[in-house]
Amino acid sequence: VIKKGSSTVTEMTFANTYTPDPVTSKLSAKKTVTRKNLQANEFEFTLTRTDSNGKTVGGIPTGTVKNKANGDVDFETLTFYWEGTYTFKVKEKAGTDKHYGYDSSEYDVTIEVTKDADTGVLTAKATVIKKGSSTVTEMTFANTYTPDPVTSKLSAKKSISGISGKKLKDDEFEFTLERTDTSDKKVDGIPTETVKNKANGNVDFEKSKIGRAVQQECRDRS
Repeated sequence: VIKKGSSTVTEMTFANTYTPDPVTSKLSAKKTVTRKNLQANEFEFTLTRTDSNGKTVGGIPTGTVKNKANGDVDFETLTFYWEGTYTFKVKEKAGTDKHYGYDSSEYDVTIEVTKDADTGVLTAKATVIKKGSSTVTEMTFANTYTPDPVTSKLSAKKSISGISGKKLKDDEFEFTLERTDTSDKKVDGIPTETVKNKANGNVDFEKSKIGRAVQQECRDRS
């Protein structure tokens, strides 16, 4: 027996190579915002191929996607042609809006691609670990929105009666403005403002900077 293009052989052999169908894996995350409704395409998230030490693999593109209005973050489908261990890093891209505190969480994703020895079918299984924590079932990113403060200037009117000919004088009475809770109890740590009346009865408090809904109470200290 002579193998064509070769020499005499003692056995005729034929070897085939099997190429399995690729397997896919789709990663997703969830975005939430406190103190403001989330808008579509408001935040960016990156999916980066890394090596076993967590360093970016050169030449591997980074996938960048934006959130949907319902908070869903869906990355492009990953396709794998060979068995092996593939690692990625997912994080939020910090923006420049001063009103937000951006989430610095990072997630290390490991995708194990295995091949069934009998069928040759590839299977992908993803494991997600939050950096500095443990394995999680969902990647989440939470931001807090801090609005610009709004100013409010409160005033009152003072009058006196019952004394014939008595006229109101400057600084004759004191008035306090203090922060209270919903039970009308003073909130600790918030200074009480004290002002005095003018001769025309006007009582003018300083402008208050308010970053959220508050309750305040005005009292005559006389």
